[in-house]
Amino acid sequence: MDEAAALMNDAGKYTWGYPQLLPYLKRAYGTMELHLFLNGVRDLKEVSAVLQVSALSPTVTLLPADFVQAISIEERASGSNDAFFPVTESDWEQDFKADSIMYWNWRESGLKINPPNINREIRLRYRKGLTPILGENTNITNLLSKPYLSAKTAANASAFGAANAERAAILNSEANTELSMLIAAEIRNQQGVSFRRRGYGASRRARRGG
Repeated sequence: MDEAAALMNDAGKYTWGYPQLLPYLKRAYGTMELHLFLNGVRDLKEVSAVLQVSALSPTVTLLPADFVQAISIEERASGSNDAFFPVTESDWEQDFKADSIMYWNWRESGLKINPPNINREIRLRYRKGLTPILGENTNITNLLSKPYLSAKTAANASAFGAANAERAAILNSEANTELSMLIAAEIRNQQGVSFRRRGYGASRRARRGG
């Protein structure tokens, strides 16, 4: 947040200290997370969790706190050591009845299942969000995001805190440029693309035809 304060012309943080900037940083962080998600960036890692489902429940209610998107579900009898069996992502008839969970889908902002006749246990594979920012000492693990977060935090503070539309517009333009570069870098990283500088000797040999 030091850089964000500097962009607010307050490098000494006399007006825009950590407590004042934190809400705007959280907002910028959430915006970044959404853009990473929409662009398929795997900073939002795929993880799994075992959850309990009560008999006759039509919804998986206790989703993990870092849940963003369901990927797949497996199920078995609650408290058993049986193998997990895949659950099909699909719609089903309203009066469908079974002891096990056979179908799931995501609708109306909830993870819907056919209500099982008995208690079941599921293994949910899902895409998790970024580590939430809880305070000024939270470690942001994506080091490439600093330029974007600094600019966007300052833009948010300018727009909503200082009511300075002109400064907010300039900072938002800078933030958008940084966000585009961040997404491009993240996609390149997950594709395993690297750059290698050609040696001086190699270029001379190429000009001489070997």
